[in-house]
Amino acid sequence: MRERRNGMKQRAVGLLLAASLALGLCACSPGAPAGSAGPGNGARPLAVETTLEPLTSEDDAQLWMNPDRGYRIDSWCDLYEMSLIKDPGKVMTERLLAQELPEGMPRVCQTYIYLSGFNDRDISEKGLEALDAVFQAHLDLGLRMQPRFLYPKTRDDPVNDAPQDVILRHIGQLEPVLRKWSHAVQFFPVCFVGVWGEWYGEKYPPDRRLIAQTVMEKLVMPNHLYALMRLPRYKNLLEGTPYYERIGIENDSVFGKLPALVSYGTGGLDEGTAQWDQLVQEAAYTPQEGELFMQYWFDSNHVRLDNQQVLIQLSEHRFTTLSAIHSYVDAGAGDETNIGQWKSVPVTEGWLRDNGIQYDPAWFLNRKGETVPRHLFEFIRDHLGYKLTAQNLRVTGEGKPASTAEVEMSLINYGFAAAFNLQSGFAILDEDNRLVSTVDSGSPETWYNRNPEQYADSRNLTHTLKAAVRLPDQPGRYKLAFYLKNTAGQYARLSNRLDVVNDPADPTVKQAEGTPTPTGFHILHVFDL
Repeated sequence: MRERRNGMKQRAVGLLLAASLALGLCACSPGAPAGSAGPGNGARPLAVETTLEPLTSEDDAQLWMNPDRGYRIDSWCDLYEMSLIKDPGKVMTERLLAQELPEGMPRVCQTYIYLSGFNDRDISEKGLEALDAVFQAHLDLGLRMQPRFLYPKTRDDPVNDAPQDVILRHIGQLEPVLRKWSHAVQFFPVCFVGVWGEWYGEKYPPDRRLIAQTVMEKLVMPNHLYALMRLPRYKNLLEGTPYYERIGIENDSVFGKLPALVSYGTGGLDEGTAQWDQLVQEAAYTPQEGELFMQYWFDSNHVRLDNQQVLIQLSEHRFTTLSAIHSYVDAGAGDETNIGQWKSVPVTEGWLRDNGIQYDPAWFLNRKGETVPRHLFEFIRDHLGYKLTAQNLRVTGEGKPASTAEVEMSLINYGFAAAFNLQSGFAILDEDNRLVSTVDSGSPETWYNRNPEQYADSRNLTHTLKAAVRLPDQPGRYKLAFYLKNTAGQYARLSNRLDVVNDPADPTVKQAEGTPTPTGFHILHVFDL
């Protein structure tokens, strides 16, 4: 344990040193080009240095379509039953569309994929074909999956559990499937064992370390995914292996930062325990996610959460996604549900500061600069995962065709967690927004909001992106842009007042249904060569 944490500390120190040396970045106006000349007037040096304007409270919806973060939904399918029907993709699509979607346009779905019909045999070819259709149905709706493979459907259904040899064979069968569909996966829950895949109540107790290691070896690592396990003590089974640093926690019993509120279902992940403290120390490096209990459990047990303490836990454990089904949609999304009550709990800058929770001051302002009231539901919705606000932009260069421009941009992450699964960089577009070239820049998985090793240090980290951008060979008007996207080609938006356009020549960059604003490339600067 000590060696693991020392390694993480060394990495954190290096990152903090880099952040402290970062230069300021400049955001450019998408309007008339600064420091440029019209065609035929001779080249002028590119010399741009500006501050980017943040979004304000009226603009929340512009970030709702950001992928791989936020409130998530749940769905399910029985793979054996799917293998027997003519069009499993249509059934899956209809099931997803029937969901009552919470505010915030969820882009993530945790889908329970029951293998109980194959618990004594290999998955059939029809079953594997149905699985292809399930993945495609999610992508078609702009959803990335947390595919949760499991056997028993309820706590009272151990008969449908599978022995270890069958589980291992199924994992082997899923290897080419995950290789094909890794771009459709947000994070991969290490399930297969026990009720709801939560590693308890299994009929055939397996070698847990072997199951976890096999999942990591065959399904997670080759596809450059992050994994989720139910508890830190299960993750610790792989301590000392190359798999350890790719594993986050899926906390299916979120109760807030309140010790001994309940003793049911937490698996010992309670404030003041070694598991809790371990998660505080390690949460920055991998995605964390979870859910409350279903609303009927809270109602039948006469338990109500301290809602503000839930926010403290989500921040302290750096959550990327949180179920909006549990304790919300499951009971009609009414004000009487646990999550519904968050809409009546005010959030103020003073309370956030007093509790060491980071925020963008612009989130509390309208476009007139006036402070507006905000509530807990909104804050959690907008700060799960990443919330990236660019600060400054600087561009220097000769301004000639085929020359090089040096670009620097700084940003701050006000969200709970780093931007896992995303790739960033700069692009050159022509006057009609067609893509000319790109250059990768930045490591979004290291864009921590604060000291990754010391949560109590709540100072915002500034991250700097640098790139040498080769300018086009031909004279004309061009646009310097920034992009942020995942492996499925889904683009994310910065929390800045910038024009965002799509490349009309790229069929993979399309506006998803219900998208409030176009997604794709942020226009930083317009210039003439």
